[in-house]
Amino acid sequence: MDVGSSLQINSLFKRAFKCGYVKSIVSLEQLLQDYDDNLFHKATYGNHAMRHLCPVLSPVVRIYKLLAMACENICLLATP
Repeated sequence: MDVGSSLQINSLFKRAFKCGYVKSIVSLEQLLQDYDDNLFHKATYGNHAMRHLCPVLSPVVRIYKLLAMACENICLLATP
């Protein structure tokens, strides 16, 4: 999306606020960021169709992190 289109959409949001259609002025960038965060939250929790694509919740990643933590603890205990 080019800058001109973004400015036109932001001015539309400002006019909607002035006319009383919305309670606050939101920029296009903030709106997209909020929807992106919302989608990520939904994808990581529950039975979302995209959950398997999220590397954070992959069982392999969780096991690796647990093994790495255990190895660090063992190494700390083994050092005099």
